[in-house]
Amino acid sequence: MSDRDGERPGGEAGVCCCDVLATAALGVLVVDADGRIVFSNELAERLFGYGKEELAALPLETLVPERHRGAHASHREAFGRAPTLRPMARAQDVVGRRKDGSELRLEIALGAVKSDGRRRFMALIRDATERHEAEQAARAYQARLQGMAFEAAVTDEEERRRIAVALHDRIGQSLALARMGLAGARDEVEGGARSKLDHALEFLEQCSADVRALMFELSPPVLYDLGLEEALSWLAEDLERRHGIRIEVRCDALDGSLAPATAVLLFRAVRELLANVLEHAQTSAARVTLRRAGSHLLVEVTDDGIGFVPAEVTSGATARGFGLFGVREHLGRLGGTLEIESAPRSGTRVRLQVPLPAEVEAAD
Repeated sequence: MSDRDGERPGGEAGVCCCDVLATAALGVLVVDADGRIVFSNELAERLFGYGKEELAALPLETLVPERHRGAHASHREAFGRAPTLRPMARAQDVVGRRKDGSELRLEIALGAVKSDGRRRFMALIRDATERHEAEQAARAYQARLQGMAFEAAVTDEEERRRIAVALHDRIGQSLALARMGLAGARDEVEGGARSKLDHALEFLEQCSADVRALMFELSPPVLYDLGLEEALSWLAEDLERRHGIRIEVRCDALDGSLAPATAVLLFRAVRELLANVLEHAQTSAARVTLRRAGSHLLVEVTDDGIGFVPAEVTSGATARGFGLFGVREHLGRLGGTLEIESAPRSGTRVRLQVPLPAEVEAAD
């Protein structure tokens, strides 16, 4: 190899002397136009577990796992036709194979050089196995945290359901019996006592209404008894009664096939989105659409309000962003997605998609 160095046209650089390459802090491989290794330094030899004599004239694809060799040869030939300096590639994109058959993750920078008037190609190699394993561990830990959060949400919903049923079966029924008893007693008295009983009945009626409201807030029975469509219609009526916002609900799909956890998640997601409309959109109307889209159930919440920049909200930096982030994370655990279309003064459309069970697709 030549001792000359310097820049050459077309991304080629002269080769430093072999002594410099041999002691480089990175692994170094130089191959000829046929993909044969013509130079390796000690670090590259240790990375791949070969001696210098073993690597000499060895095809470069020997250092690539068999499943990647065809693609790697094509990439190498394409690079040979139009060589350009390439920076270190991400570790997850490059896999190497040691002499003993084990694999390692690599970061590789590529360049073209000339030696003795012939074009050759140099790879600078860094072992990224430890970093790749650390990234995998971090992703697995994040997935576990997401799974725990989803399981916590499911457990929370089960507890809400239990408390709602207890409110109905114990407190609600007790209040109803108390009202019936007082109503019967009121018919038997006159004067001031009757007036006091009327006030007591009014108080009990208000208590019953508060218990029903709390029960629906915790876990609306209509969702479990009649399904998602009826629950969304009830939610729209409740919000219109309490806040004066008109919410149109269009349901073009049967939801009886949905798993309870999916129906509950979609209901709570829509309620979260409608709460955002009430708080931020500055509009008096919204729409909820539920329909089947191929193998997915599609739910859309749309308003004609002031809109926003999605990237500024979904980052989790605001209360609304945190809510949307939670909805997206939980949908992801079900294989679903959340998409937001919005812009200032252009309204908002939020689209939720969840996969339908396989038996529903077969029935279709």
